[in-house]
Amino acid sequence: MRQVAEFQRKHKNYERKLDSSVAVLGNNIVIAQSTIISEPSLGATIELGPYDADREHFELTAQDTASEKSPFYFKGSVGIPRDTAKIINRAAPGIIANLQFINYPFKADSVYVNLAMSRLSLSRNGLDLKVEGSFSEIERYKSIEGYGAWKLRADSLLSGSLKPKADAVPAPPPSTPATATNWLKWTRIAAFAAAAVFGGVAVYKHLEAQDSNSDLDKLQNNPDPGNEVWDNKYDKAYDSVKDSESQRNIFGGIAGAFAVGGIVTFFF
Repeated sequence: MRQVAEFQRKHKNYERKLDSSVAVLGNNIVIAQSTIISEPSLGATIELGPYDADREHFELTAQDTASEKSPFYFKGSVGIPRDTAKIINRAAPGIIANLQFINYPFKADSVYVNLAMSRLSLSRNGLDLKVEGSFSEIERYKSIEGYGAWKLRADSLLSGSLKPKADAVPAPPPSTPATATNWLKWTRIAAFAAAAVFGGVAVYKHLEAQDSNSDLDKLQNNPDPGNEVWDNKYDKAYDSVKDSESQRNIFGGIAGAFAVGGIVTFFF
């Protein structure tokens, strides 16, 4: 009975550590997806509308809906001093657009598209302009399968309602001088936690490879070699499969190495 109780205790401890590792993995994914990326929008069209002299701003429309990488449509206002407003006369010379979006692209036809826009920045002659307004959805993506679920998570990440949890961070080891037993214990926990994290990433990459394989199968079932659009989609899907499989194998190997390292600590 004592051995059974000891086994149950160890099993519960393992489940607790595994749950903690899964929580840490989920946290890391949220942190990665919430990361803000910034890039210039070289193809943006900027249109200035009526000028409000009291508030010193133009109505603003900025867009590059044709972009295949980071399309956007923004409507709002941009602050321009009265003297400058008279000079530019509702034209937008020298105004440079810069986009900020979270690291959570939407997958459309084997291509990842940055749609989760968080901010539009405008500058003129090296000076930042005050921009207010909001982004609109890009119509051509709304009917694609998976868009609704993607947008729900993207909106949660952008609003901050989905954010890392403080209690998912593993507790640090004791601050007192560590004995050999404590050192092995924390080494074991760290090894299994790392194995769980890298194993989770490997699973994620495996699912990505399956999705890309599905896209590849669809293209192979409807062959049209020589058609530039079909060729480009096929090449992108093929490259995506290879990249995901390669990363899956790498992260899977790392996870296995950490798991072996954790197991080895039981023999010391």
